[in-house]
Amino acid sequence: MNIQTSSIYIVNDVENYTKKLVSNLPLHSTRVIQNEEDKDTFLIAHAKKALKEAYISVSETKYILLSASRFSIDAQNSLLKVLEEPPKNIIFIII
Repeated sequence: MNIQTSSIYIVNDVENYTKKLVSNLPLHSTRVIQNEEDKDTFLIAHAKKALKEAYISVSETKYILLSASRFSIDAQNSLLKVLEEPPKNIIFIII
């Protein structure tokens, strides 16, 4: 059985691609984590928000989109373990 737990998309227009993906996912079980002030940079505060969201248990699949052009080193390091071993029913999508 092939169970997908994360995906990485490399795109030219992060914001538009995020919108496109969100429109194709179930609205009630999709969370977009991004910097609202500077959509290009994903900081440690956003990583902490993503981690908190990931560990809220759900019985159905929850999609967590991490959306930015650049991820700070601190944010990358804090997300590493959860991306390697995501909680049950969580699918991470990095854009």
